[in-house]
Amino acid sequence: MTYTMIVTPAAVLTVIAGTWLIFLREVFVPWLNAKLAFVALLLAVHAWIGHVLVKVAEQPGRHRPPHPLLPVAAALVPCLLILTLVLAKPTLDWISYPE
Repeated sequence: MTYTMIVTPAAVLTVIAGTWLIFLREVFVPWLNAKLAFVALLLAVHAWIGHVLVKVAEQPGRHRPPHPLLPVAAALVPCLLILTLVLAKPTLDWISYPE
């Protein structure tokens, strides 16, 4: 219930607000694109965890969920990379953009 009523709407609002701020502040730098790639990965992890929850809790039959460390690690790695990119704001000069 918490996952569907609180976590998922919060994730959707965060993505919408973040996208809105990108265009409002006109921030088009390489580190931001790298951050967005990890946000997309975090979104995929969120969907996978939701799928596992539905499978275990709502579908009849016996289902074996993954070891608890797997979803925690799958969510923690993109979170740490996002924080690193946001706080360090590396130049990433090797990424080139078209004119």
